[in-house]
Amino acid sequence: MRVTNSMLVSNFLHNLNTNMNKVSKLQTQLSSGRKFASISDDPVSTMYSMQARFRLDNLARYQESVKMTKSWLTQAETSVFDLNEVYKSAYETVIDAATDIKTPEDRRIMAAYIGQLRDHVLQTLNSTFGNKYIFAGFNTTGSYPGNQLEPPYKVDQLTGDLWLSGLNITRYVPNYDPAYDLTLTRADIGYNAIKEKASMNVRLLAEKAAQKLVPAYDPTYNSSLLMGEAGFDKDKLNAYNDYIDARDQYIDDYNEDFALNGAEYQALFEKLEVEQIEFWVGTGTKMDAVLSSFGLVGTGPENLYSMLDNLYNDLMHGQSVPHIQNAYITQLQNMQSGLLAKSAELGGRMNRLDMLTNRYEMDFINYTQLKSDAEDADLAELIMNFSMAMNVYNAALSSGAMVIQKSLVDFIR
Repeated sequence: MRVTNSMLVSNFLHNLNTNMNKVSKLQTQLSSGRKFASISDDPVSTMYSMQARFRLDNLARYQESVKMTKSWLTQAETSVFDLNEVYKSAYETVIDAATDIKTPEDRRIMAAYIGQLRDHVLQTLNSTFGNKYIFAGFNTTGSYPGNQLEPPYKVDQLTGDLWLSGLNITRYVPNYDPAYDLTLTRADIGYNAIKEKASMNVRLLAEKAAQKLVPAYDPTYNSSLLMGEAGFDKDKLNAYNDYIDARDQYIDDYNEDFALNGAEYQALFEKLEVEQIEFWVGTGTKMDAVLSSFGLVGTGPENLYSMLDNLYNDLMHGQSVPHIQNAYITQLQNMQSGLLAKSAELGGRMNRLDMLTNRYEMDFINYTQLKSDAEDADLAELIMNFSMAMNVYNAALSSGAMVIQKSLVDFIR
């Protein structure tokens, strides 16, 4: 086969361009520090790199979410510790008050202290993280009636009832049955401890309301005394009768309202009880950032605020020592036990978030290494290959100068 000069030149230019492309690719890798500039350069490494980048982006979001959740839980934990101190202080005060040596003046001083604890409970329930309320479910911003901020928890100044987002917590008594007979004992057919407790709570509500309506009522007065007997007081007897009428009227009104709106109230409270602020802390994993206030302070007349309000009134009105012992000591112990259980739950969540934080830090290191293995070039190897490619390119230029036929211009020169 005859080899012409044109064929030599064409082959030379093709090989020279091939060497030039190789030099260009190596120079691009050196200047960028990456193995590839496009998917076609290394499809497998590109796939691994994209997977590692996607995972790192998710990890960054989850780490931020875990950090935010820990901040919410830290604030909630602080508030729970405050409530626990309230329980302890109230319990110690009740123990101190439940003795016959305390004078009426001593009890009034204790009542003032209990009043401060009661007010602190309301402030704690309205705790915020930043400008978000943490114990009010989805109502994290409060409301603005009349362009003035109103927190989720508030107290009716007339009745002393505790309200949450427009719902009366104090009047909410689950499992209440207006038809239940409170005269039944444990040995009787039809006795139900849960319904008995609910009925007693409604009765407690009625007694509290009647006390506020009849301030002259003296709980220590013996209403069985007859006129002419020692200790008989007509005014106190009238106040007692007014108190009984007000109490019974309250129960009648409560039963009527329960018949009309009980199911609706029940549904609203059940919805409110499960409202939780949740954060995504992992793939398919959410965590509650706060606790339901119902689990912290309870509902009905036995919620912490109302109980402290009742204790305040009892101390101010000189209730008997047995009444204070029976009404508050066991109740405070039970409520504090429930709060400690919630504290343990919070601690468990914090420990879990700490473990997630440690795991995500290790995952970040691992996926960063995977991304580096897929993307980053070996500079020492690249420099060696680049030097070899340049030598080959220069050799090709030298040999090409000998192969290319001289032109007329060369002779003229």
